[in-house]
Amino acid sequence: MANRPLRKKLYTLTQQELMEQIKTECLAEGVGFKIDGYGNMWSIRYPNKPIFVAHADTVIGSDLNYKMPLLERDGRLSRPGFVLGADDRAGVNLILNHKHKINWIITKDEEIGLIGARYCAKLQEFEDDVKNGGFFIELDRRGNSDIIGHVHGYCEKGVVDLLQTVLTSYRDVRGVLTDIDAWGHIRQGVNLSVGYYGAHTSSEYLNISEFDYLDSKIEELAELDCTELKNVYVKPKPTYDYSYRYSNPYYNQYNFLDDDDICDFCGTVEKGMKRYAGYMVCSCCMSTIDGMPNEDKGDEFTHRDKEEFLDRDIPLKRKGSDEEECRCSNCNVTLYHGEKYIKIPDWDVVFCDECYEEKEMNWR
Repeated sequence: MANRPLRKKLYTLTQQELMEQIKTECLAEGVGFKIDGYGNMWSIRYPNKPIFVAHADTVIGSDLNYKMPLLERDGRLSRPGFVLGADDRAGVNLILNHKHKINWIITKDEEIGLIGARYCAKLQEFEDDVKNGGFFIELDRRGNSDIIGHVHGYCEKGVVDLLQTVLTSYRDVRGVLTDIDAWGHIRQGVNLSVGYYGAHTSSEYLNISEFDYLDSKIEELAELDCTELKNVYVKPKPTYDYSYRYSNPYYNQYNFLDDDDICDFCGTVEKGMKRYAGYMVCSCCMSTIDGMPNEDKGDEFTHRDKEEFLDRDIPLKRKGSDEEECRCSNCNVTLYHGEKYIKIPDWDVVFCDECYEEKEMNWR
């Protein structure tokens, strides 16, 4: 098949090698782009047109795993025994296939806390460029028919309606965190299914026909006129789909939590949270708020206030103790507030994210 949409080579490159490959391609083919101090890249040249987004990192583990063999069989691409990395190499692949004709952003280190996206969010040049384009279309969702949009709290319903004129079988549903969560103060957006399944596991695969279908629609999506849409959507807080992100059955209960049970600052799940300056705040975050906007005075948190809060190095405390630091039950590293960590109450243990992922693979 000439000019086949799927580029398997992208699955064999480390994050840094991939970013160098993108840079080389753009320079060779005359595609204008910008790159920031963290290494994120963007090209926004078409006013009031959607901006496609993907992230370059994966959860594959060791860089050596990128060199493990790929298997294409029965319409699927996989990496037997290892994470494939279609989350989000599929999204990157789609952008690179159409980079001449679309607005796009490719970030680094999304999987470890939207690090690249958060870096961009602080740059005035990035914000100015993004405001010249339209809404975000992140290409970072499992399955073949999801629009993580209005229901999730990313955008007004008009954005979803517009997308469904092209993607007629796609539906508006809830999802999980991705890059555009860091940019909601600049532009509204959505996250689209790109055809991968089993993300973050050795069972991950890409359905090639579903990937090809979305590839065939990218340039049509890129022509959607965003002029009549709002720049920013003031969103209610979403209920994140933790049960998909983590396979341990303990997390299935999170599907039934109310929005007010999830801390707006660190993502901690806790019943009976208090509202502070319009945000739901867990007891740990509340105990550390000092010198931040004062609810009694009518102050409100801005985006940068929140970033500064999350950047504080605040050790977690063990439940029932004001002094004892909370440490990973496996590697004994101190856990800090705002980091991703996993509590398993039934076993009275807590793991840092790295140790949990390692153990989760052994539990399967």
